Amino acid sequence: MNHAINYLRASLHRAINQGDKSLTVSTLDLKDVLAELEKLHTLQDLTRPSAPLVGWADPEKIQQMRQGQRRYLTVSRKKGETFTQQVCASSAQQVRDNTKEAA
Repeated sequence: MNHAINYLRASLHRAINQGDKSLTVSTLDLKDVLAELEKLHTLQDLTRPSAPLVGWADPEKIQQMRQGQRRYLTVSRKKGETFTQQVCASSAQQVRDNTKEAA
């Protein structure tokens, strides 16, 4: 756990035990604590996909692929005008091309 959090927790308990109504906190300690909170919030963000992000794709082309109208999908590393839907990785297995072996 972060040293700033441990220090602030000890300071808080000390202030409570002494009956203090306020506590002075260093801006650097507060910065560290807020950074830790942001990190935890990001980890618990439910809108974020659980799988690693591969890139961005065109939602219309994804729909066409699902309907069998397309055989491939172009994925961009950066979000763009038409590339607006996230594409995430899954545990894919390598597919062997058996047509070459049969020849």
